[in-house]
Amino acid sequence: FPHPLVARLRALVRCGFTILVSGPPGAGKTTLLTELLGEVSPLERIITVEKNLLELRLEDDPRHPDAPALFTRQANAEGEGEITTRQLVELTRRLNPDRVVVGELVEDEALDMLDVASMCKRGSLATIHAHTSDVVVQRLAYYVSKSDTSLPEFAVWSLIAQTVDFNVHIDLVRHESDDTAAPIRRVTSIIEIGGLGERGGLAVTEVWGIGQTGELEQLAPLSHRHLQRLRLAGYDARRFSPHGATA
Repeated sequence: FPHPLVARLRALVRCGFTILVSGPPGAGKTTLLTELLGEVSPLERIITVEKNLLELRLEDDPRHPDAPALFTRQANAEGEGEITTRQLVELTRRLNPDRVVVGELVEDEALDMLDVASMCKRGSLATIHAHTSDVVVQRLAYYVSKSDTSLPEFAVWSLIAQTVDFNVHIDLVRHESDDTAAPIRRVTSIIEIGGLGERGGLAVTEVWGIGQTGELEQLAPLSHRHLQRLRLAGYDARRFSPHGATA
């Protein structure tokens, strides 16, 4: 991630936006998510929900003194005792979280995560599997629809629009000129979700993307809605304009 843009990404996290981290397997989604969470104030209560294994390990991180960790459990030989991600996400409602973090969104828990995130004091974070950033919102909508088949399409898009603010996409970049070189993990796109689109679906904008120089740069301004939240949090909105991206 380009060093001059670190302050912008840090501000998005500290301001309390709900952020999805997407990418293919092995791209470093969990590692990036952990470091984004490192920017969260130690005064905030972060509840993590993961499947089977605890990878985030926030409860062992001195930066997070109040970070209860929840994880799923498979049923025993008698078919009893199973604890699902969906049950754990529902449980977080009663644990007074500032933020809820879901290790990975896979189908059923997506609807509950969005519902809980909309009620959190400071937004939420989660990872989602996607090879390209332009399919993330469609995949999330599919998971939500699959969780509740009676939910109208408009309600699905509306829930996502009201809850998710940004999608940070990390990728494994391979250089064609050197087949022996290891792939490089790098953020290649940051998508802003600006609300419902005029013709249905979501209004999305690639605010940061790979420019003509081959580096991540700001391609478009943030929406007025998100700039206003940054101003209220004490940030200079001018630093989030394309012309101020390297200031």
